Amino acid sequence: MKTKAVFSVAFFLTVYCALTAGQCLAAVPPLISYQGVLTQSPGIPQNGEFSMVFSIHSDSSGGDLLWSETQDSVLVTRGLFSVLLGSVNPIPDSTFEEPNRWLEVEVEGSLLLPRRQIVSVGYAFHSRFTDTADYALSAPRDDDWDPDTAGLNIYRLTGNVGIGTPSPQYRLDVAGTGQMTGFNMPTGASNGHVLTSDATGAGTWQVPTGIRGSGTANYIPKFADETSLGNSNIYETGDNVGIGTTDPGWSRLRVTNRGTANNQGINIEIAPVGETSDIDFGLNVDATSTNVTGTSTTYGGLLSVVANGAQDDLGLMRLIYDGGNSTAFYVRGDGNVGIGTNTPDQKLEVDGNAHITGDLTVDGTINPFPFRVYDGGWFDVSDNTNYPVPHNLGTTKLLITIYARNVSSGDNCIVRYMDNDIGGANNGPFLHSISTTQLIIRTQDMSNACFRVANNGHQRADQLRVVALALE
Repeated sequence: MKTKAVFSVAFFLTVYCALTAGQCLAAVPPLISYQGVLTQSPGIPQNGEFSMVFSIHSDSSGGDLLWSETQDSVLVTRGLFSVLLGSVNPIPDSTFEEPNRWLEVEVEGSLLLPRRQIVSVGYAFHSRFTDTADYALSAPRDDDWDPDTAGLNIYRLTGNVGIGTPSPQYRLDVAGTGQMTGFNMPTGASNGHVLTSDATGAGTWQVPTGIRGSGTANYIPKFADETSLGNSNIYETGDNVGIGTTDPGWSRLRVTNRGTANNQGINIEIAPVGETSDIDFGLNVDATSTNVTGTSTTYGGLLSVVANGAQDDLGLMRLIYDGGNSTAFYVRGDGNVGIGTNTPDQKLEVDGNAHITGDLTVDGTINPFPFRVYDGGWFDVSDNTNYPVPHNLGTTKLLITIYARNVSSGDNCIVRYMDNDIGGANNGPFLHSISTTQLIIRTQDMSNACFRVANNGHQRADQLRVVALALE
């Protein structure tokens, strides 16, 4: 079925003002009252409810769609209907920024053409000259305005607005203190940037260059990140400093680490120039079970010094006196200790007299000054063989004793040889040759080389031991 709507020749605003301008300050409803007659060819008035679509366009055909709404149930009685445009979708003010606007109607999917131009009612010609009740039709036109006569102290000058100044130099120029509940300046904005100004007072967003942060009184600050400060673990009160404590007491420096791993008081790791290893130094005088942690091992003691590599040239510890010219106590990197010397070549070397009030127990060899002793321990032997024995005593003036034993019987015996039979013996071991660094022991027939005390007889010797005493 094809329908056809016949429209009235005019439509008008629901509310218009026929009073004075001062009485028309109320907001204008965004509605347009529109009436029409809906007929079916050949001109039969329609009855019932119809779905109608209303839209406003910028031209009589084509153009831009500026507004549209659908009213699903428009009551039509003997062809007459009345609607309020904007009751479903409010008509924005921008719709009528230009003078020519056209209304298009669609009924039950049928588009009714042509579009109808929207025109003004009579008093609308008067309203177009008035913005507010403070401005009359007879007021002279001026691009600049000055409502200061009303006590507002607001000025406009060539696009700039001044508050408290009649000659604004910027879009908004305020002479005085301003207050706002929000602020937005998106140009150049970035997370973490701060608003700064140049010498003229022009503000821009910039990366912060100052140091910020907060802390607690008396704590030495530290950088929490690149630009923020916070508390460190160092506390200062008066002239005293505490590390790990806020109560250094009478100490100029007090370090405490109670309740933490290893309980070390001070731990210093040193890597000398040119060295790949390091030295750990730990000190704790306020604990019964203390440790200083090295590279991979935990070491105990109130004072622990750990070398993680050879430091013979530097030493682990040195106590000096006489203005730094004399060494009282020295520990080399290889563990040798010197008293009165900084070049100990033994585990303990004393340059001077020693006084011992208790017992002295020695598990190794004692070298009485000026003598030196070599003892190479037991070694296996067989008949007719030369055995080199390096002694490194630096002299051939030696008192040499050769011991022999039979391992299976456990009997020991002293060989009938001393050092005056060099190169001559028919049985058993003898000294074949001697130098300042080495002995050569020669074996011949070893079957009777060991005298067995238990049965007053001889038996085979299968091990020897050489002891040499330097006589210079």
